[in-house]
Amino acid sequence: LVRYSIKAIDARSPHTAGHSGRVARYCVRMARALNEESQGRLGQINFSAQEIEELRMAGWLHDIGKIFIPSEVLNSVKPLTADEYEQIKSHVDLGRQHLETIMDLPPEMLAVITEHHERMDGSGYPKGLKHDELSAIGRLAGIVDSFDAMTAVRPYRAQTFSMADALQEIEDNAPEKYDVEILHAFAAMIENAVRVDSSSEEKDN
Repeated sequence: LVRYSIKAIDARSPHTAGHSGRVARYCVRMARALNEESQGRLGQINFSAQEIEELRMAGWLHDIGKIFIPSEVLNSVKPLTADEYEQIKSHVDLGRQHLETIMDLPPEMLAVITEHHERMDGSGYPKGLKHDELSAIGRLAGIVDSFDAMTAVRPYRAQTFSMADALQEIEDNAPEKYDVEILHAFAAMIENAVRVDSSSEEKDN
């Protein structure tokens, strides 16, 4: 099911191919990083091995609803009309409804799938949740999804964000739109990954 769904999403929107896999990997890395936190509110979050696997699957499936969006809207290189944007936004509820017909959704999966476009100030969708109405998992998913979307090549955008610029853009919108504590943990994870990659490149050279 997961493999079929991934292929279906990538086939419908080749410009975003690979996005779901990256979101899945980021979610897993964040869960493991949060498990290692020993202080602060985030230190109270602890994911079991099963919950981490559920997060992985949720990352893969979070955009499954896009298979129900017309391809000419999904792959438009022009600015979307108000109606087209509403169609894009509907992928969240369409994905949830589709998955609920074929599987039982654990809370972690449901949060990623339904809340990855919600924002702390209520400006997100589909429900306009705000502050404590958003789960910690939903806040995490929102940061991960936004970061990967910013750093990926998109046909409707003239420029792709670097990792540093994407982090800065998200930080500039915190705490209004993004959870500051989760963002700090995510930024530390990304910066550490960049340092590791840089060290590896230096050794190879």
